[in-house]
Amino acid sequence: MKKGLSLGDLPSSLSVCCGPRGLERMSFGVSVPNPVLVDGWPSRETTEREIAAMRNALSAMLGRPIAGTASLFPWGSVFAGFNERDVCAAAGLTYLLGS
Repeated sequence: MKKGLSLGDLPSSLSVCCGPRGLERMSFGVSVPNPVLVDGWPSRETTEREIAAMRNALSAMLGRPIAGTASLFPWGSVFAGFNERDVCAAAGLTYLLGS
Protein backbone atom coordinates (compact mmCIF):
# COMPACT_ATOMS: atom_id res chain seq x y z
CA MET A 1 0.00 0.00 0.00
CA LYS A 2 1.33 3.42 -1.01
CA LYS A 3 1.35 6.13 1.60
CA GLY A 4 1.62 9.83 1.10
CA LEU A 5 0.72 12.17 -1.71
CA SER A 6 1.31 11.31 -5.35
CA LEU A 7 0.85 13.10 -8.67
CA GLY A 8 0.93 10.94 -11.77
CA ASP A 9 2.10 7.98 -9.64
CA LEU A 10 5.17 9.93 -8.48
CA PRO A 11 5.81 10.97 -4.88
CA SER A 12 4.81 14.58 -4.58
CA SER A 13 4.42 17.58 -2.33
CA LEU A 14 1.62 20.09 -2.06
CA SER A 15 1.46 23.57 -0.63
CA VAL A 16 -1.58 25.80 -0.36
CA CYS A 17 -1.98 29.55 -0.08
CA CYS A 18 -5.09 30.86 1.63
CA GLY A 19 -6.09 34.49 1.80
CA PRO A 20 -8.92 36.36 3.48
CA ARG A 21 -11.40 35.02 0.92
CA GLY A 22 -10.26 31.40 0.99
CA LEU A 23 -8.02 29.12 -1.06
CA GLU A 24 -6.09 31.15 -3.62
CA ARG A 25 -3.41 28.80 -4.92
CA MET A 26 -2.10 25.26 -4.72
CA SER A 27 1.44 24.37 -5.79
CA PHE A 28 2.83 20.91 -6.55
CA GLY A 29 6.21 19.28 -6.73
CA VAL A 30 7.19 15.75 -7.76
CA SER A 31 10.15 13.48 -7.20
CA VAL A 32 11.24 11.76 -10.41
CA PRO A 33 13.17 8.49 -10.34
CA ASN A 34 16.96 8.66 -10.65
CA PRO A 35 17.36 12.43 -10.34
CA VAL A 36 20.64 13.97 -11.44
CA LEU A 37 21.83 16.38 -8.76
CA VAL A 38 24.35 19.21 -8.99
CA ASP A 39 25.66 20.29 -5.60
CA GLY A 40 22.61 18.63 -4.03
CA TRP A 41 20.09 20.41 -6.26
CA PRO A 42 18.19 18.95 -9.25
CA SER A 43 19.96 19.47 -12.58
CA ARG A 44 18.18 21.26 -15.41
CA GLU A 45 17.53 17.83 -17.01
CA THR A 46 15.89 16.56 -13.82
CA THR A 47 13.88 19.77 -13.55
CA GLU A 48 12.63 19.35 -17.13
CA ARG A 49 11.58 15.77 -16.29
CA GLU A 50 9.69 17.06 -13.23
CA ILE A 51 7.90 19.68 -15.34
CA ALA A 52 6.95 17.11 -17.99
CA ALA A 53 5.63 14.71 -15.33
CA MET A 54 3.52 17.43 -13.69
CA ARG A 55 2.17 18.68 -17.05
CA ASN A 56 1.24 15.14 -18.08
CA ALA A 57 -0.49 14.37 -14.78
CA LEU A 58 -2.40 17.67 -14.67
CA SER A 59 -3.38 17.36 -18.35
CA ALA A 60 -4.72 13.85 -17.76
CA MET A 61 -6.73 14.96 -14.72
CA LEU A 62 -8.18 18.04 -16.41
CA GLY A 63 -8.85 16.40 -19.78
CA ARG A 64 -6.85 18.86 -21.85
CA PRO A 65 -3.20 19.73 -22.40
CA ILE A 66 -1.52 22.31 -20.24
CA ALA A 67 -0.28 24.66 -22.95
CA GLY A 68 2.84 26.74 -22.45
CA THR A 69 3.24 28.24 -19.03
CA ALA A 70 -0.44 28.29 -18.04
CA SER A 71 -3.87 27.20 -19.24
CA LEU A 72 -6.96 29.22 -18.37
CA PHE A 73 -10.20 27.73 -17.07
CA PRO A 74 -13.43 29.43 -15.94
CA TRP A 75 -12.41 28.87 -12.31
CA GLY A 76 -8.75 29.96 -12.62
CA SER A 77 -5.56 28.70 -14.24
CA VAL A 78 -3.21 25.73 -14.18
CA PHE A 79 0.51 26.26 -14.59
CA ALA A 80 3.55 24.04 -15.05
CA GLY A 81 6.96 25.32 -16.04
CA PHE A 82 10.35 26.57 -14.94
CA ASN A 83 10.40 29.19 -12.20
CA GLU A 84 13.32 31.46 -13.15
CA ARG A 85 13.36 33.27 -9.81
CA ASP A 86 13.63 30.11 -7.71
CA VAL A 87 15.42 28.08 -10.41
CA CYS A 88 13.11 25.09 -10.06
CA ALA A 89 10.11 23.29 -11.51
CA ALA A 90 6.79 24.85 -10.57
CA ALA A 91 3.23 23.64 -11.09
CA GLY A 92 -0.13 24.30 -9.56
CA LEU A 93 -3.54 25.89 -9.70
CA THR A 94 -4.54 29.49 -9.13
CA TYR A 95 -8.17 30.17 -8.36
CA LEU A 96 -10.24 33.17 -9.39
CA LEU A 97 -11.95 34.55 -6.34
CA GLY A 98 -15.12 36.60 -6.38
CA SER A 99 -14.98 40.21 -5.28
